[in-house]
Amino acid sequence: MIKPMEDYIVVAHKKIKTASGIVFNEGLKDSLFGVIVAVSDEEKKLKVNDVIVYKNSSTIEINYQNQRYLVVPKKDVLVIMYE
Repeated sequence: MIKPMEDYIVVAHKKIKTASGIVFNEGLKDSLFGVIVAVSDEEKKLKVNDVIVYKNSSTIEINYQNQRYLVVPKKDVLVIMYE
């Protein structure tokens, strides 16, 4: 289980295809799109499975149970995408 500290979220990159047909790539460092996989207990706005756009300037890459994730500061989240 991953549980970030208060000011951070954990993001995974996957190929994402929206209902309107937009496809986002799978590149971990090149892509600014991701799916939230973990938030802190204090987090009220962002939720697990939210698709987000974020700034890539201060992310930290981690490996956990053979999966690659990014730890992203909440302040770097620019957009929550809703379908």
